[in-house]
Amino acid sequence: MKVTQPLDILRGMPSDKSRKSSRDLPTRDDIQEFSFRLRDDLKVKVQAEVPYQWQERLDEIARQLKVKKLELYRYIIGDFLGEVKPDKDT
Repeated sequence: MKVTQPLDILRGMPSDKSRKSSRDLPTRDDIQEFSFRLRDDLKVKVQAEVPYQWQERLDEIARQLKVKKLELYRYIIGDFLGEVKPDKDT
């Protein structure tokens, strides 16, 4: 017998909005500069599955910042890994 959770339970799971609101979004220039600095580095593809709610939020952030989704994803991963550093000129 296969047991599945009702979709309503999954939709009702709380997201950590307090963390989102307490953290400022980077600027468009920050994201594009970081992506530009990575352009000559050797790269590997990262494949991940995320809940559709996250995808909608990521799409909205990319539109809001006027950056490509790939640039945003690189920035998010780089920030998490501590690789996002302020530009030396600022």
